[in-house]
Amino acid sequence: MRRIQRKASLIRLVWVGPVAITGAVLAVLIAQQGIVNATSLPPFAVAVMNSHEPMFLTAILVSGAVLVFAACLAWVAEPIQIYRRIAFGALLISFVPNLAVRLFVPSADWRATLALMSLHVVAWAVTVAVLTNVSVCYALAPRDDDEEAASR
Repeated sequence: MRRIQRKASLIRLVWVGPVAITGAVLAVLIAQQGIVNATSLPPFAVAVMNSHEPMFLTAILVSGAVLVFAACLAWVAEPIQIYRRIAFGALLISFVPNLAVRLFVPSADWRATLALMSLHVVAWAVTVAVLTNVSVCYALAPRDDDEEAASR
């Protein structure tokens, strides 16, 4: 019986990396506008949502995420699973500055904090989905009887 092997490709990452960066930046821009139009946020949050800061930070941090994924592909036996864990940990860590603002800025409320944190989730979701799905090649694994014959 033949199984399908799923293997991430470092070669594909040459074009998948820029696609992940572009996709995450576009998704964050769309989310920014949606949040500004759909909610009433305090002035500082509106200023952040209307600025280019989230776009630039997304581009820089997702570029780093692509490099981390490349390192996982090169050095880890199960790169997709490990990368997903690393990316989730990075997402949780990325919430710390937003939570700190909530604690130390009197005008920050939970709506603003959650709005800013949602941009992190959007960038994370697009990045992880693109890197772990689009960079993957599928191939038929050798047949079980072929493996047995080869081992004899």
